Amino acid sequence: MTQEQIDKVYADLAAYEKEISDHNEQVLKSLGKKAQKDFEELLDCCNVTEKIKLVDAPKGSDIKEHCGVFKNVHIDQWCTNMEGDSYAGFIYTNVKGQWIEVPFSC
Repeated sequence: MTQEQIDKVYADLAAYEKEISDHNEQVLKSLGKKAQKDFEELLDCCNVTEKIKLVDAPKGSDIKEHCGVFKNVHIDQWCTNMEGDSYAGFIYTNVKGQWIEVPFSC
């Protein structure tokens, strides 16, 4: 690969990450100011890896918890390494009568 091709790959990656960030920021803003603050607690030090989506129903295990405006939290996750201390998956939660799916890793 040439340096120009490598630079383009990184530029495309940065643009994609910005698209995800902008989309998720708009979704959270649409849920209200409290949702933005509660979202940080919901993630509990994990990172959002893709766009937040609206879904019809949750998947995974009901962890019988709420996090501020985020109600009925469900987790669908898997281990991403041999040591068992890194995870990826989806958080499903109901907010304002609609289910959202949050892709995450930590």
